[in-house]
Amino acid sequence: MNFKKNSKTIFLDKSFNQTIEDDVKLNIILSPSLYWVKKVSLSVKFVRDVIKFLPSIFEDQLLDNKEYKYFAYKDGDDFIAFAYNEKEILDLLKEKKISKSNIEHIYFAQSEFSNISVPIKINSNEVLYLKDNIVVLLPSSWVEKSKPLNLENLTLSKHYIELTQFGNILNKKSFYTLVAILLAFIFLNGFEYFTNLQRAKELENKKDKIFVKYNLKPTLFQNKSLLKKYKKLHKKQLKIRDIIAVITNIKLKNNTKLSLLNVKDKKIVSTFSDVKKDDKNYILNYFKSKKLKIKSSYKKSNLTIEVTI
Repeated sequence: MNFKKNSKTIFLDKSFNQTIEDDVKLNIILSPSLYWVKKVSLSVKFVRDVIKFLPSIFEDQLLDNKEYKYFAYKDGDDFIAFAYNEKEILDLLKEKKISKSNIEHIYFAQSEFSNISVPIKINSNEVLYLKDNIVVLLPSSWVEKSKPLNLENLTLSKHYIELTQFGNILNKKSFYTLVAILLAFIFLNGFEYFTNLQRAKELENKKDKIFVKYNLKPTLFQNKSLLKKYKKLHKKQLKIRDIIAVITNIKLKNNTKLSLLNVKDKKIVSTFSDVKKDDKNYILNYFKSKKLKIKSSYKKSNLTIEVTI
């Protein structure tokens, strides 16, 4: 005799510490800490076409050394888009001793708590908070009041994902439904597919033209790296300018004059000629008063000072 497993909804984050019984089917709501989410507006009609653009949309947030999967659903005229690392979720499920046979569906906190009016406390330190229609995590100390997390009467949405590495997460009914959807897509939406493929190429061409026009690198990561390089160079040039100003502004005594000023990599070398022994300390004290790191040598009335940039 077969018995239907009881169904239960849980909120999964790193603080989860419940014991799951073998005869319980789980609907899992993922904490915002386990995914990235954005509200996007694109000139496409179907969710399947949005997915194509998500790697580029999330490019500036995701780590290069990890693989990500993407999901989206319609929200009015816009789309709610997600990126998530499947391995990270799988590892957490394993750590929390949640068996694959217990899992019914996996949801995002964004889709299940998008209508909250009061922050929801999920553990002793954090709350779910709605900001600009996006569900985020905040320290509980940042809000004046909150209500406890209650999942017993929560009506779940239709927006859920399935982790592909769970081989038997799909039952036969879900499998046949998926096959039917794929067949409908192939026979009824072929024209729409190729139309949007052409649109994607046009958008890619526009992107390429912008990159060529402004001489940008192929990826956002490379452009950020280039910006960092030029900021560092700019900072160095400003420091060189300030040091040269210090050297040239010294009021020299008697017949002493600045005979050499040279910039070498990370050093600025200046030589003062006709420097009397009494004037030597005057010049050195001047540099020290400017809090510069210097090395000096004195030979045949020539005082050479090396400043580290």
